[in-house]
Amino acid sequence: MNKILSVFSIAFFLVSCGGQQDHTHSPKTAGFSVFEPGVSWAIGSDESIEVWKKWCDYHVSEDLDSIMMLASDTISISGANGELIENKEQLKGFLTQWFSESDISFEHMWATSVTNPEGDGGEWVLNGYSFEVSNDTMSNKANHFAGVYVKDGMVHQFSIFEQKLPQE
Repeated sequence: MNKILSVFSIAFFLVSCGGQQDHTHSPKTAGFSVFEPGVSWAIGSDESIEVWKKWCDYHVSEDLDSIMMLASDTISISGANGELIENKEQLKGFLTQWFSESDISFEHMWATSVTNPEGDGGEWVLNGYSFEVSNDTMSNKANHFAGVYVKDGMVHQFSIFEQKLPQE
């Protein structure tokens, strides 16, 4: 009987210990930010990456209404060619003209997202992609890197950096 009680006690102890979770565990982080001293980044979500991919798809299909639904009212964009867009109305004007003059395509090569575990819930999507813009007189291919701030399913800010590719 003592053996049975001992085995039962040990089993009960192991099961009860295994069910406890360490709520003090912080996510693994890496990196730094000169804009937010002390911040170290954790892995973000695929949901933010999907918001950015939709954004790009809407550009290819020239779906201005869907782009506007994903853009925050205070969106801020720094384009690859020095463009600066500081709100939704400027974005709408820029895209209306761009869509009337050019065709574009994206080919995503890689993406990840990071977040400040102690931040406001937003995530930075980091994306490398091949980008092509063309019209009746020219075609330009480049590699782009985008740093995109997504929060609450909306694009709030991004910067595009461009690597021009040789003409084929």
